[in-house]
Parts: sequence; structure tokens; C-alpha cells
Amino acid sequence: MQIFIKHIDDKLYLFDIDKKKQFKELVFKLHAKSKLKYNKVLYSYNGKIIFNHDKTLEELGIKNDDEIKTKIRICGHGFIYLLKEGNCSLDINLKKNKSNVLKILLDVDEDNNIKTTIFDCINKTFFDDKVKFHMYNKSYFYNDMLLDLHTPLHEYDYKSSSIIMKKSIITFI
Repeated sequence: MQIFIKHIDDKLYLFDIDKKKQFKELVFKLHAKSKLKYNKVLYSYNGKIIFNHDKTLEELGIKNDDEIKTKIRICGHGFIYLLKEGNCSLDINLKKNKSNVLKILLDVDEDNNIKTTIFDCINKTFFDDKVKFHMYNKSYFYNDMLLDLHTPLHEYDYKSSSIIMKKSIITFI
């Protein structure tokens, strides 16, 4: 049968493959055909992500002339940087300013949305309940927008990074 894959390089690839083949065999064919050798890709069919690549195309319900879509997988790489108001210099030295900078690893859901909340950040960073309570009572801002403690950061179009960048700074007062 013929299967189309809309790859992350924005090209549409056509493959002839038996419906009894495992999905991972289709992925191997895509890697061989595409010039992009990026492995952190999510594959979806009918709006659902294909997590089990050991299933056959038939078991996944993929039929002749169906299209599989791809997108880059975010794996929790990148950090959230919480900075005390007034310490927003992008060349801040993390080693010298540990008391002013909180660096927290991200959590993402199956659709690659950042599900981390400010509340999660506080709970991952502090163990003392008094300090947590103190941090809960702060005001947090991203792009001059007041953040709710329990709202996932993807709802604010938050952008993470592996180093301090303006797009990854959340300030608090």
C-alpha cells in the first residue's frame, strides 16, 4: 500500500509498504529517504500520536493513501528561569547569583505543550514549606503579563531555552 508522510522538513514523502510491516520499518525508510536525520520526531495519524512503533500499520489502522504527519518532539529540554525583579540582565552569572536565579527543567505533555506551572516550579525547587508559602505569595510576570500560579506556561506562549535568554525569563516581585 502507499503511505504519505508529511515530514518536519515540510516535504511530503511517498512510501510503498506492506500493511503487515511494523511502523518502525516505515520510520527507517523515511530516515533513508530524507536528508534530515533528526530522531526526535513525533508521528501522528488521525490526530493521535503513534507511540508504539512496534505495531503494524494494520494494527494502527493506517490504510492505503493515508497521510502521517510529523512534528519535532520536545523532550523536556530547556529551562525556565525565574529572576527577582531588577536582576533581568541577560549576562547574569548563574554561579554568582544563585540566590537571584531559579533554573527549573520543563515538563511537557504528549502534544509538546509546556505543562509546567509556576506552582510546579516552586514545588520542585523548594522543600521548606515556609519558603514555598513565601514564594506562592509573589507576583510572576512573563512579557509584562501577570501569570497565574496554576496555569500551564504554554497558555502564555512561554519559550524555554537551555541558557538565559530574554524569551525564557520569568520575573517575580
